[in-house]
Amino acid sequence: QENYQRVFGQAVNAAAKGDEAFLSGDYASAQAYFNSAMEKYNALHDTQSAAQMRSKADAAALKLGDTLAQKYQADDTAQQARDSYAAGNFQDAKQKAFQAKQLYTGMNNSAGVDEMQRLIEQLDTDMAIARGLQ
Repeated sequence: QENYQRVFGQAVNAAAKGDEAFLSGDYASAQAYFNSAMEKYNALHDTQSAAQMRSKADAAALKLGDTLAQKYQADDTAQQARDSYAAGNFQDAKQKAFQAKQLYTGMNNSAGVDEMQRLIEQLDTDMAIARGLQ
């Protein structure tokens, strides 16, 4: 009985921490907490709660995959912008920089947003200079 209460409390605590991590966008931690809670519920033979934790862990894994895919897409688009800038293709660079900035904004990645904003400003300057030389 005492052991049951202790393990049950650990399961409830892990599930609560998983919910908190999920809501804050820390999907890797959420997945780990939900898996821990699932194991504890399984040890208590509470299959319904264990199944709920499995569903939450799966949802966290999907979100984690989506988040990583978004990051890769944003980073790839930012690199394309930098490459186009280096090649002197300012229009393409600016378009890619705007796209990357939007992707970073959607991910709340302020460092990425700031980097792309600086590139856009540099492109505006370089494009104005190029127009003046024509």
